[in-house]
Amino acid sequence: MFNSELGKQLVINREYKTIQDLIFQSVNRVDIEARTQQYENIILSGGSSMYKNINTRLEAEVSKKLDQNNQKNVKVKVLAQKDRK
Repeated sequence: MFNSELGKQLVINREYKTIQDLIFQSVNRVDIEARTQQYENIILSGGSSMYKNINTRLEAEVSKKLDQNNQKNVKVKVLAQKDRK
């Protein structure tokens, strides 16, 4: 049987990165010449991408992250097709 108290302790002691942090880190691993293109073509798919307005929220969050890191001139575009599953 699963010990729920142990499960709570494991979750509390672990830090999780936000999706905007993961996107920022991933794109910054790409060659500098390709980064702008990567930020302009973020594609959402899958069940967790079905939240209402997640694409506009994610655009705002990634833009904010870029602003905080002195990359204010980079345009962010998140693509999310209506029929994604």
